[in-house]
Amino acid sequence: ALVPVKLLFTIALPILFVLGCGVFVFQDGWLNWTHIPSLQSQGGLVWINPVASSFMLIGFALDYDLFLCSRIFEERKTGAFMEDRAAIIHSVATTGPVITTAGLIMALAFSGMVVQHDNPFLCQMGFTMILGVLVDTFIVRTLLVPALLAMAGRFNWWPGAMPSAVARTALLEVV
Repeated sequence: ALVPVKLLFTIALPILFVLGCGVFVFQDGWLNWTHIPSLQSQGGLVWINPVASSFMLIGFALDYDLFLCSRIFEERKTGAFMEDRAAIIHSVATTGPVITTAGLIMALAFSGMVVQHDNPFLCQMGFTMILGVLVDTFIVRTLLVPALLAMAGRFNWWPGAMPSAVARTALLEVV
């Protein structure tokens, strides 16, 4: 099935993006022009930052992805929608506000780390977590995942099969 491959890709993408941005900011000094003490070049990332942020971002990504994909699966399995595209659109519309709100709340919770500038680890951790949660929430889960699922179509559920419009029509005629 393509869902686990999609999940691996959509978990790794934001983590790699955020760690790359962390290197640009804290090693190369790309945000030194802002003169914000927490975002100044610090010579590189603290060694524990990639490990800790990766584990936390994996948790958020799994949570948001499971929430979205289980809704799509449920709507297809119950027969509420006979096509993947319609189920994806409806599922994103219903779960999108919850995922977006959760992402914003987490970004606000991590903002306290960036405000202080005495501890380089907390500055870096706050920056990577805020950027990671926002990228995962607004780009990956709301744009990339639905696009990948829509492109994969019926292969999302392989080797199983979802109910089709023909099978549902036949079932309704019997009843």
